[in-house]
Amino acid sequence: MRKILFFFFFFSLAFAWAEDEIVIEMHGEPATSSAPTVWQKNAKQLSRALRSTTREQLLYSMPVVSDKDRIVRSSTAEYALVEYYNNGNFRKFLFKAEDPQTFITAAADVADVLAVNKKYGINIGLKLKDFLSFYAQQALQETDPILPPQTTLYKLLYQDINTPAPTERWFLFEKEELTLTFENSQAKEGHLSSLRKQAEEAKPKTNPQPTAQKPPQRTTRKALLSGGTLHDRMYMPRVTNSKFTPPAMLPENNVHRTF
Repeated sequence: MRKILFFFFFFSLAFAWAEDEIVIEMHGEPATSSAPTVWQKNAKQLSRALRSTTREQLLYSMPVVSDKDRIVRSSTAEYALVEYYNNGNFRKFLFKAEDPQTFITAAADVADVLAVNKKYGINIGLKLKDFLSFYAQQALQETDPILPPQTTLYKLLYQDINTPAPTERWFLFEKEELTLTFENSQAKEGHLSSLRKQAEEAKPKTNPQPTAQKPPQRTTRKALLSGGTLHDRMYMPRVTNSKFTPPAMLPENNVHRTF
C-alpha cells in the first residue's frame, strides 16, 4: 500500500510540474537529469510549477530537510512558510495555513521577499547583508539617536510589479534581521516618536529636594521721641532692650512742650 501511494504521489507531482521540467528527487540522490532544479528557477517559474501543490507535498518532494518551517501572521490572516537555504541563496514558499495548506507564492531573492511582505502584510524574514547586497547603491541609511543599539534604518525608493511608481519606504533591521517596514514617512516618524516616549517614561523619577527655609529676619526698630522738655529728653529712662536702637534725639526746633 505504501509503495502504491509513493508512486501515485510521484507521478501526480511529475504531471503537475511537467510544464517547467522541475526535478524532484524523492530518494535524495543527486539528480541525473539536466532539467533545472529549484535553485535554478526564479520566483515566477517556481510559482507556476508549484501551482495547486500542498505544503506536505513540497516537504516530501525536496531532497533535503527544510531549514525553517513556521507560521507567519498578518493583521487579518496567518500563513505557513517553508524556507530553504543553500550557499547564500534561499527559496521561500508560502502556503495557506488552513487545511489543505495549498501553495500561494514563492520568493527567490530580496525583491521577492519585500514584494511578498507588502502584498500579504507579513514578514517572511530578510537578513541585512542580503538587503544591502541586493540594493547596494539604492538603500540609504538614516540615523537617529533614539534608535536602540544594533538597530539600523534604511530608506529605499521602492517599486515592484504591484508598485510600478517608485515610492519611498523605510526598513528597520534589529540584530541584522528585518523587523519592521514603514510605507510612508508618517509611519516611520510615528515609530520613532513612540521610542522617544518609551525612553522618557523609562527614566527614573526623581523627587524634588525641599527648599531650605531661611530663618525669619528680625526687624530692627528705632524709637523716635517727640515732645517733652529738654530735661526730660536728657534724663529720661534709657532703653535696656539691646535688640532696639536707642531713641534718636530730635532737633531742638522740633521739641514741643506738653502740659
